[in-house]
Amino acid sequence: MTAIGTSASAGPTGPATPVPAAAHGESGATVHGPRACAPSKVVISLFASQVSYPAQSWPQFEVDVVSTGSEPCTFNVGARHLVLVIKAGSVQVWSSAACVQGRKSLVTDLVRGVPTVLPISWDRKASSPGCRLASSPVPAGAYAATASSGQLASNTELFRLR
Repeated sequence: MTAIGTSASAGPTGPATPVPAAAHGESGATVHGPRACAPSKVVISLFASQVSYPAQSWPQFEVDVVSTGSEPCTFNVGARHLVLVIKAGSVQVWSSAACVQGRKSLVTDLVRGVPTVLPISWDRKASSPGCRLASSPVPAGAYAATASSGQLASNTELFRLR
C-alpha cells in the first residue's frame, strides 16, 4: 500500500513512494513497467473520518484507488489528477486542485485489490481556482465530498460542520 499525504491545499505532507511507470536499468536503457490503467478497471472510494466535525476541527478524508484488472497498471494520483471536491448543495466551496502545491503529477503502480491510500484534510476554507481570492471560512452546515479523476468518480460522503 502506498500512502501519500495531502494537505488542505493539496501539497504533500508526508513521504510519497510510488513505483515509477518506467525505470532505468544499469545500462541506462529504459525498462518499461506496467501500462496505464484502463478507467474501467479502476475504483475510487472516499471515506470521511467522521460524519460531524466540531468547530475548529478539520475534516479528514481517505481516498482509496484500487485496480480491478488482472495485470498491474499505473495510475496518476497527483494533485492535478485526483481531486477532492467539497460542495454545499450544488455549490462547490473547495477543491484540492484549486491551489496545488507539491506534486501535481504522481504516477503509482496499482495491483489488483491493493489500494493506494491518499489522506486529505480540509481547512474549512473556501478555495478559488489558482488561489486568486482570499480563503474565507465556510459556515457550519451540511456538506458533500466526492473524489474524482477524469471521468471516474468516488461515492459521495455527506458530513456536517458544527
